[in-house]
Amino acid sequence: MTVPNNSMRQRKLMLFISVMIPTIFTFHQSLSLQLPSTTESDGAPAAWHPNNEKNSVDLFTELTTPKAASVLVHFDPYFIGGFRNQHMRFVAFVNFAVNHNISQILLPSLRWGDAFNKGMSAPHELLFDVIYWNERAVEMGLPRLVRYDQEILEGTVGSTSNETALVSCFNSSSNLYAGLDEQNLRSPSTNLRKTMSWNFIGKDELYSHCRRTPGDGGENNPDSIRREWENKQSIDGARLEGAENIVHRYTHLIPHGGMGGVGRLWTDYNQMQNKRAKTSQSITSNIHIIHPEHVHVEKAIYTLMQPSKPIRLAIEDATNERITDSTTYKTRLLALHPRIEQDMAVHRCSKHMEANLTKIFGHLRNVPTFDILFLAVNKAKVDVAPTTNVFSNAPHLRKIAIENSILLNHTRSHGLTLTDDGKGIPIFESGLHTAAKIRFPNTHTRSNIDQSDNQTLLAAESLGVIDLVA
Repeated sequence: MTVPNNSMRQRKLMLFISVMIPTIFTFHQSLSLQLPSTTESDGAPAAWHPNNEKNSVDLFTELTTPKAASVLVHFDPYFIGGFRNQHMRFVAFVNFAVNHNISQILLPSLRWGDAFNKGMSAPHELLFDVIYWNERAVEMGLPRLVRYDQEILEGTVGSTSNETALVSCFNSSSNLYAGLDEQNLRSPSTNLRKTMSWNFIGKDELYSHCRRTPGDGGENNPDSIRREWENKQSIDGARLEGAENIVHRYTHLIPHGGMGGVGRLWTDYNQMQNKRAKTSQSITSNIHIIHPEHVHVEKAIYTLMQPSKPIRLAIEDATNERITDSTTYKTRLLALHPRIEQDMAVHRCSKHMEANLTKIFGHLRNVPTFDILFLAVNKAKVDVAPTTNVFSNAPHLRKIAIENSILLNHTRSHGLTLTDDGKGIPIFESGLHTAAKIRFPNTHTRSNIDQSDNQTLLAAESLGVIDLVA
């Protein structure tokens, strides 16, 4: 599917590639939104504003209104790890909801951590298009993302006195589950891998019902609580004395998350991959196990994870700057993310990745023809002079690191050469300088967006998450 941009030119075909040993996985994603102009009348980059889309806030509110049914809540302050590892944990979280027939996920509990700014995080709706997800979630078999509404998601049975007011199991100020300490969990000095947040949920008697587990037989199930109340109302048909003073609180929220260490979500994701179909394939005389297809839930998630509008506009601007009117009408852009940074070369996960840039570029001879290469790599970490200390356990990688730096800089200057004619394919780079141009609404959640024309817009850097956005 193609999408015309502001110049009515066909949207560029984008192939997203992650290079790992022993194969290359490709992901194809098409967007179905008409993108507005990305520049103001004076030629300056356009900032995102809620009023740019008529009734977008009303639509957001409508699509994220919860129902009085189970809602899965991520109780960790944010997903941990690098951005890819956070994606894996997010997939496992959504998969848990699907497996337990939970049709709603609490949107404000979803936050993405900035690995380069410890303790900082961004709300899900800052990075991804919630409307796009919710409009298609049901047909894709995924849960909707919903706002927190105490009147809908919390309840009581029993006494109607003022003392039985609803108790919130979610703190809308901190966007954390009730009982969790924001100052501690979001502190840069806190090691979330050694923090058992689950142990703090439901400790106070007033919030004991917040410690809930899924399933009909789960702890603090609302239906069970209501049935218990009905049973206590009468004994042998007679009203139980004092029943009018009995209070039973319940919540539709179900907390789920890490549990310390690499976390339950990490373990769950790996178990998901073990269920995928496996095929043996011979590569360079070695037999490797490859996974040709992702599980249905993961494919559906990547189909619906469209970037938020501010990020889409920045991508469109950056692409248009590189792809001029003189290029082919159907420009084919290939995105490559080689993990060749020196710190990544000696990482414990490096055994699953190709560290040699020459070999990685060689793989590109087997992919469909493309006109421009988008290269996502941290150049500074590739160019740094390799030290003996870094490669003490893998001295052969030191030579590869030097060769990678030379090849990367040559390719940036002269293009990528894949054919015998020596013609180089242009390189397209983008990163912090693109992220710095993005403007986000000054609000914790888009459900609270002020629709006035003087809406304050903030740069990603001022929000402390520019590295995450980039």
